[in-house]
Order: sequence, then structure tokens, then C-alpha cells
Amino acid sequence: MSKTIRRTVFVSNTKQHLQKDAPAVLTKLRQISKDEDEIWLIVLDHEGSSSKIEEISKYGAQYVLVYQMTEINAYSLNDLLQNERQKYHWNTFIFMDDYLSRHTAGILSTQTEAAYIADCIDINRNINDKWEYRRTALNGSFIAKIISMNTQIEVCVIKSNAFSFCKTFEAAIITHNSWLSNNRKIKNSIKVLDKTKNEQNTNNLIGNAKCVFGFGRGINLNQNYTILKDIADLCDVKIGMTKAIIEENGNNEFQQIGQSGVSIAPNIYIAFGISGATQHLAGVKNAKVLIAINNDPQAKIFEYADYIVIQDAEIILNELYKLIVDNTST
Repeated sequence: MSKTIRRTVFVSNTKQHLQKDAPAVLTKLRQISKDEDEIWLIVLDHEGSSSKIEEISKYGAQYVLVYQMTEINAYSLNDLLQNERQKYHWNTFIFMDDYLSRHTAGILSTQTEAAYIADCIDINRNINDKWEYRRTALNGSFIAKIISMNTQIEVCVIKSNAFSFCKTFEAAIITHNSWLSNNRKIKNSIKVLDKTKNEQNTNNLIGNAKCVFGFGRGINLNQNYTILKDIADLCDVKIGMTKAIIEENGNNEFQQIGQSGVSIAPNIYIAFGISGATQHLAGVKNAKVLIAINNDPQAKIFEYADYIVIQDAEIILNELYKLIVDNTST
């Protein structure tokens, strides 16, 4: 693919993608593309996203295609992409990590015999002008670099918050289109026997939090749960946990920070008793300031932290709690 023009299309199918992820993703794509490469943005204008399109068009895409679709599902979106691919000669497809995108990416990669990279946390161009996709592997024990081989098409699904840096460029050319879906009937071979609604407390969601406290095995969660809850309430911070803590204590998965959980980009992230597994570090790499507290001087997380505290994390947590309580009571 290095001898041909790379024509990359980023598919934004929700307002959240357009507002939160698109600027950083498009900036990253522009940074790693060569001058002759093309970057396209597809916007599905089914949620009143028109007001944001002109603003987003300045973040790196040269062409923006806005589609009004009569029906939106993985099959109709794949039909649109397949049809337009023949017209615009796209050879790289970038999706965000949501159900519709993952489903569409799977269908598209199968039908086009494309290289398919899921759970991507970074993309770079190597010395051979090939794109290197990065994701954690083997339960987060290391980061794999993936280069596609023997294929002309690449499909990538990016984790939310994988990129945070945004830069504006010249405005893109915006074209509005309509797409009449085939309204095909999709056969479902699965019979639903029962349904249970998963009630999530949206107040605890940490993906967009400005300040996050993360807790690992260096904190006894059962003994300190009341303190954690009080700190969260008093300081308006969100509480996150490592994968090990979630699995051991059965906490809600939406509090899990890392490659297989939530990627965060807060202004401040304080890690209490977290050693620094690759899986966890992949989820906090976009924190503006990382403060690590651990009694192990060799803790891996210290290599990535802006500030380190070599001390028992529970001692620091209790001292912090006393300080917060004293300040709020005066």
C-alpha cells in the first residue's frame, strides 16, 4: 500500500463521535498521512449533527460527505461504504468503538478481505511508509504493533479517548448526499428468552471526567469503600479501578480503566496502589497529569507518571480524606 495513495475515511455515525472523538482522530490521521494522501470524513446526519459539521471540517479532513439515510444499521451502512468505495477509491476505514461501528467494520472487512484491527489505541507511520496499528494483547501484558500484509484494504476500530491532541487545518470540502437504504430483511437465528435491563448510574461514568482517582490492589477496597465514596461526593471526582479489582470484587465494569475497559483523558489522574500493567496504562495515557502513589519504588507506573509518591497508598488516602473533611467543615 505504500506505493499507492492512501485514501482514509473516518466514519462518524453519532453526535458523540462528531463532538468528542472526531477532532482528535482526524488530527492524528492528518499527522501520519503523506502530502498526497487523502482524508475523508463521513457524517451520518440522522441526529441533527449539521451544526457541528462545519466546525469539524477544519480538523484534518480534506473532504466531508454528509449522508441522510432512510435506515441506519450495520448492513445499510456497509452498503453505503461499499458503493462509495468504488467511486472514491477508499482503502483505509476508521471506526470508533461502538456496537454499530464494530458490526459494520466486521461485515466490511469480511466482504472486502481487508486487514481488520480492533481495539486500536494508537496509529503511526513507520520508516517504510506503512501504518503501524497498536493494541494491547495477551490480557494487557504487552502492546502489539500490527502491520497489514497482502491486502489493499485496512479496517480499524479505535478505542474511545485513544487520541486527545487536536489541531485545525484548512476547511474541508463539504458535500451533502442522500442514501436510500435497501431496507433488507435481516434474518435473526437467535431467540431471546429473557431480558434484564442493566441499570447504570450515569453519575459514575468516568470517560469524560476532569479528575479521576484510580485504585488497584494496593488499596483494600472493602475497608476503604466508604472513604472512596465520600471523597467522590465531596470533591466531584470519579472513581475508577484496575481490571484486577473489578474481577476480584465484582464491581461495575464501567468503572474499569484500561484497554478492555474505559480509556480516560482527565486533567488529573491519581493512581492509588496501581503497579502499572500495560493494559491499564493504555487507558490512562491521555491524562494531562498522572500522579502515582505506590510503596514499591520499582512500580512500572512511575515510569509514566508526572509526579510519584513512594508510600503506602492507604496511608496517603486516609490523610487526603482527613484533609478534605477538615477543609469542607470549616
